[in-house]
Amino acid sequence: MRPEQPVMDPAARAAVTREDHQRAFTTFATSLMTDFGRYLAYEDADPHSDGVVYRQAAVWLTKEEHAVMVEEIERAVLARVGHEQDDGRTRHIVSLVVVPDKPAMKPGPDTDTERNG
Repeated sequence: MRPEQPVMDPAARAAVTREDHQRAFTTFATSLMTDFGRYLAYEDADPHSDGVVYRQAAVWLTKEEHAVMVEEIERAVLARVGHEQDDGRTRHIVSLVVVPDKPAMKPGPDTDTERNG
């Protein structure tokens, strides 16, 4: 993840090995923790009024729906990447993680989290 190239092109992404993904994700996760820790270290940090957001949701999507969703999110963020610093803008770090959840078994009628192991 480099600021000058916020989105990896599909050909480069296809060439990344599992081990490369593990290293890159570890670096990414460490970066998230570092950014958040740096923010909280400010004496005037106020997550509520500063608009801090971290959320996680599970959605059921076809491959096509998934591709559209990721494209929509990336397009929304990239449309704002070129904004310049001025008196009315605060820099925000936007991170996206999308990971397929491959349960060992389909959810049962009584629970949506039933899994083996």
